[in-house]
Amino acid sequence: MHAWMDEFTQNVCAGTAHTFVFHLNVNDLIATKEALEDTGNPLPSVRRLLAQTLFEERSLVILYNRSEGITFRGNKTKSGEEMAELFGKLTSKCSGPDCRSSPKDPQAALPLIERVLTVSDKEQKDLLGDELPIGSIAVIIDYAETIIPSGSITSMSESDRTNIVTIARWTQNPEIDRLGNLVCLLATNESELNTVVRGAPDVVSIKVPLPGKEDRAAFLQYLQKRFPAFALEPYLTDDMVVHACSGMSLRNIEDVVRLSVRELKPLSLSEIYAHKKKAIERMSGGLLRFVRPSSKFDDVGGLTQAKMELLAVASALREGDVIGSPEGVLLMGPPGTGKTILAEVVATEAELPMVDMVTIRDMWVGSSEQRLELVLSIIDELAPIIVRRDEAEAEDSKRGVQENDSGVGSRMKKRELEFFSDPKRRGRVLIFRISNRPDMMDAAILRPGRSDLRIPILPSEEDLHAVIDCLMATLSKQAQMNGKELLWNHGGKAVVEKHQAYLKGFTGAEVRGLLARAAMLASRAHVNAVSMMHIDQAIREFIRSRDEDEFQAMIDIALKFTSLHALIPDQWKPRYAELTGTNPPVIITQDPEAIAN
Repeated sequence: MHAWMDEFTQNVCAGTAHTFVFHLNVNDLIATKEALEDTGNPLPSVRRLLAQTLFEERSLVILYNRSEGITFRGNKTKSGEEMAELFGKLTSKCSGPDCRSSPKDPQAALPLIERVLTVSDKEQKDLLGDELPIGSIAVIIDYAETIIPSGSITSMSESDRTNIVTIARWTQNPEIDRLGNLVCLLATNESELNTVVRGAPDVVSIKVPLPGKEDRAAFLQYLQKRFPAFALEPYLTDDMVVHACSGMSLRNIEDVVRLSVRELKPLSLSEIYAHKKKAIERMSGGLLRFVRPSSKFDDVGGLTQAKMELLAVASALREGDVIGSPEGVLLMGPPGTGKTILAEVVATEAELPMVDMVTIRDMWVGSSEQRLELVLSIIDELAPIIVRRDEAEAEDSKRGVQENDSGVGSRMKKRELEFFSDPKRRGRVLIFRISNRPDMMDAAILRPGRSDLRIPILPSEEDLHAVIDCLMATLSKQAQMNGKELLWNHGGKAVVEKHQAYLKGFTGAEVRGLLARAAMLASRAHVNAVSMMHIDQAIREFIRSRDEDEFQAMIDIALKFTSLHALIPDQWKPRYAELTGTNPPVIITQDPEAIAN
């Protein structure tokens, strides 16, 4: 049995509550042992599993949503028709199969359901001729967020307010509790349910997680038996597929397999990742963008100090070393220095997936906080994972600055800080914040425990030749991917030796723009090798568009906010000393034992 099913069963047996909220992966298939052995039928959904398995001994299982109205699903005790007849008798509405056609409007349906949940022993005897055993009735309300939506009660329609009060009364009804009846609310995003209900003390929240490694492996074997034509690319193993499918629901995995079988071609990793990207972005409503990391440290020129520290971080994440993993990383510096790609490089080296966290704020009241809760739930399910937030100063700005949102921004910031700095997530969820202006960020985010590593990513003259070499290789790879050949007659050292004065202070992005122009000139001359002549012409044509004062100010800010002396590039140490009036401390000891300790 799955952990969430165990949690539910234990709460029911202990009698802790009679109302439960199931959330997150509630629309997925569930890989039970019995279902996996029967390849002739699809796996059960969450609602079907509840109705036919967890409630298999109950006399009446009522399913309700706004589209289908009240329906019944047969189980071990009774068929759907028998349940419909029993429902009709208890509500004095009708009897027989006609009861399956019931009102869809909650205003009409909920009172009927309440009547059944609370019908007394005497009434049961009068209506049925006998009393139902304790714990005979269960109700499953699907898409519950459409019936008891979140938001301010005062701004809701009268029908929404009535629905909320109705179900809130159920949660506290002692008669429902005495009769052993159960109410299950299903919603993808728990925060979209009204707090009057989900925040009630007698309501238990059950998170249905995305399938774990064992479930994905068992489901893959099930699909291989169910679809004999299903095949993998020769280089792929089952373990590789199971790993690549992390963060996908079983429905998503089945979709990938069905498409592969339909197109009569073996399944590849690229197809899995393309489908995974769509699935994660669809589940998060576009608030998370899945990134398939591929860049490595060798693809980034220079930045020696930063790369050494981040390589150690990647190693700790890969090995599951919680102590060696920081709680958060802030990459700082002016635009174009390589900050964004460094987070991807760490994900590649750590062999972890990565998502970009985009702007969550929404114009509708209550929507921003709901969206945040959904995103954090998904990130939790995707762990271990690296989260990247570019232009962090926009989302993580100082509290009180340009805030006119009744405290929504402060609450969201507090919730995020609690999530990403939770010790339980250390080594499993690592956020990389990227900023040109850390001075505009909230002080609570910059402190140790929130941003343990604050690393300046700055242009460096001594690294310039390495940056040029890496960018030349990158441009050549990109050309090769498009079926073209791009060669370079000279390397980075030769370019720097000839144009050192001109290239002083160039960022990686500016160097790339210059080299791309040189490659374009060579292509227009119908040659596949870029010569120094092409580079010379590109330099004559190229114009750097930046505000030098602002650029230098960003460098100074990054230096001031650096968390470790060892992270400051040698070229910028004198400037750091000038800005702060301090130099790195020098600790001298001749005691070998002291050094070892």
